[in-house]
Amino acid sequence: MGDRIMKRDQLNKFDRSNRSRPRGWKHAFACLSLGAFILPMGACTGEKKPEAQNDTAAADSKTAANAGEQPAGGKTASPTDQGQQNVVATAPATPLAAGKLLEPSTEVLGHFMVPNATKLLADIRSYMSTPMVEGMLNESTLRSMAMMALESRGNLAQNIELDKPFGCAVGDVKVYQQKAVACIAGYKGGVNQLIQDLGKNNAAEAGKHAAAYKFEGQVVYFDDLEGAVAITLDDGMFDKAKGYLKTNMVGRAANLNADFEFAVLIGSTFERYRSELDGLLALIEAASAEAPKTGDPKLDAALQSIQSTQKGMTKQSINRLAEYSQMTFTGDVGAKGLGFGMSLVAKPGTRAAEEAAKYGGRSVSKAMLEGMPKGTIMMIAGNSDPNSVDMPEVKQAFEMLGGAWAGLTGGDKATAVNALNTYVQEHRGLYTGESVFAFVHQPGGVGGIVVDAALMPGKSGNDLWKKWTQTFTPEAVLGPEFSQYVTWKYQTGALTADGVTVDRWVIEPTEKAKGLMKISPSDQAEIDKWLGGLKLTIDRAEFDGHVVNTVGPKVEDAIIKRAIAARRGKDSLKGDAGLDTILRNAPEASGFFALDIHAGIEWLKSFPEPAKDLNKIPGPVGTNLADVYITFHMHKNGESGGEFVIGQQLIDQVRAFASKM
Repeated sequence: MGDRIMKRDQLNKFDRSNRSRPRGWKHAFACLSLGAFILPMGACTGEKKPEAQNDTAAADSKTAANAGEQPAGGKTASPTDQGQQNVVATAPATPLAAGKLLEPSTEVLGHFMVPNATKLLADIRSYMSTPMVEGMLNESTLRSMAMMALESRGNLAQNIELDKPFGCAVGDVKVYQQKAVACIAGYKGGVNQLIQDLGKNNAAEAGKHAAAYKFEGQVVYFDDLEGAVAITLDDGMFDKAKGYLKTNMVGRAANLNADFEFAVLIGSTFERYRSELDGLLALIEAASAEAPKTGDPKLDAALQSIQSTQKGMTKQSINRLAEYSQMTFTGDVGAKGLGFGMSLVAKPGTRAAEEAAKYGGRSVSKAMLEGMPKGTIMMIAGNSDPNSVDMPEVKQAFEMLGGAWAGLTGGDKATAVNALNTYVQEHRGLYTGESVFAFVHQPGGVGGIVVDAALMPGKSGNDLWKKWTQTFTPEAVLGPEFSQYVTWKYQTGALTADGVTVDRWVIEPTEKAKGLMKISPSDQAEIDKWLGGLKLTIDRAEFDGHVVNTVGPKVEDAIIKRAIAARRGKDSLKGDAGLDTILRNAPEASGFFALDIHAGIEWLKSFPEPAKDLNKIPGPVGTNLADVYITFHMHKNGESGGEFVIGQQLIDQVRAFASKM
C-alpha cells in the first residue's frame, strides 16, 4: 500500500529513482543468502560440477519455557476462587532481557536476521516437515545440491557457516537508495577464504575493501567483520553500518530467542522521514475528507462525525509510533509450535513510557480464567488498569461514539459524551480490570456467551446497575424515531441459580418492526428452533466478587446456570491443559485470545449442513485452547507486544494428514 501511495507527487522521488536503475544489482544482491548467496554466483559460470561432499549438521531443539520464570514486567496476583478477594498487585519496572534492546544508530534504519540457519533447518525438520520433504531439509543435502549448481565454486557451499548469523541491515534510503544494504554471513576462513573460493572476478574498485566483484555490472564489496563476512553495494556503506552490524546483529544473535527477526529503529526512522510521513498523512486525510454518502441524512451525519474524529486519531496514532525507539517482529519454530511475535520499546521520557510505567506490569490470573465453563470454544481475556480510561485515545473514542449517536438520533453530542464519561468514572472504582469472555456450545441452542468481570474487594455493582436500567431506556438511547422499532425491558430476579439472583434484560423488535420484516412462516420456524424467538436476552448475576453476564439464545437459563457453576468450580476449566500451556508459554500475558479448534468443530457439527462435511474429516483436528492463540503484554519498563502461536499439537495433526496424502 505504501509503495502505491508513494507514486503520488509528494512521495515519489524514491520510486522514480528506483525504476530508472538497472535490475542487475538485484541478481547480485540475491547472491547473498544460502539460497541466493551461493547458487546465483555459480550460475554465472559454465564450469564443471565438483563431486558432492558430505557434511552433516544437527542442532538442539529449543527448550520449553521455564514455567516458574517470573515475567520481565512483573506478575499481577488476582485470586478469584470462591471465598477469596480479588487483589491487583503491582510490580516495579525491570530491565529489558538480554538481546531485546537495540543500540541506537544514526546511519541504519533496521535489519532482517536469521541468527542460526542450522538450528532453523533442524527445527523445521523436527516440528514442521512431513516424511516426504524431511530429507530435503537436511543441511548436508542442501549443501550437496548447492555444490552441484556451483560447479567449480562448490567450496562456497561447504564453507558458508549456517550456524552463524546471516542477515542484512538497511541504511538511509534517501542517501543510498537501492544500495542502502549491508549484509553479514558466516564463512569458514573468513573473507580471505571467500575471496580464494570466488576466484578471479576481483574488480578494480576494491579500494579500501578486502575485495570487490562485479555481477551483471553491479559492484559488490566484501569486508571482514571480526571473522564474519560483510557484504555491501555502496563504497561507503560498510563504514557507516559496521558498528550496527557488530552490535545489533552479530552481538545479539546468541541471545535472540527466535529463528528470524525483522527490526526497525522506529523512533530515529520517524525523525529522519518526518516530512515524508507528514506528506503521506496529508494524502490519507485528503482521501478521506468526506464520508461516503448513503442517502439517509441521519446515517450520513453519523458517518461524517466518525470520519472527522478518525482524522485526529490517525494522526495521533502515527505520532505515537515516534515515541518508541524500536519495533521488532520475530518468527520461531519450536516445541510450542509456530510463533510470530511483535515488540515495541518506548523511549524514556515519552508518554508511551509513562503510560507503561503507570498501567503496565499486569497479567491475567489463572484462577480468573479457570472460572469459565468446561468446553469453552473461544476465550478472550485481559487485565487492564481501569485508570487507563484517562488516556486521550479513550476520550477521542467517546467523542466519536457520541458524535455518531447524535447524528443517528438527533440528540446532543455533548450529552452523549458526558454520559459515556460518567459511566466509566462510576465503574472505574468497582472493578479490578480483569475480565474474560468465553463462547461455549450449549445443546439445544446456537451457543452461549459468558462475560466475567472481577470486582474490587468489598465492592458491589448492583446499585449502579439498577440506576443504569432506569436511565438506559429505548426512548433515551434510540430517540423518538428508532425506538419505534426496538424496545427492551428489565426483569429483576428473573430466576435464581445456586442461590444467586439473576437479573434479565430482554431486547426485542416492536410490532411495527416485525410488520416491516415480513418474516415467512418457514423462516419464523427456523428462528424459533435455533433462537427461541426474535429477541436477545442478556442475563446478569453478581456473586463471589464477580459480575457475570451471559447471552444464550433459547438456552438462556442453562447458560447463566452453567456460568455460575463454573465460577464456583463445577464443570469449569480448572486444570485445563490448554490454559496451562498458554500460561506456561506466556506467563507475562496481560491479555490473550485462544481458540479450541476441536471444540469448535464439535459445535459446528451440531448444525445439519456443516456436519455433512465435517463428519468426513478422517481424523481429529484440534485438541484444546492452545491450538491457536494470541498473547499480549505491557511491562512497566516500556516494552510491550504480543505473539501469535499455532500450537504444535495442531501442526502435528496437519502433518499426519499430509503424510497420508
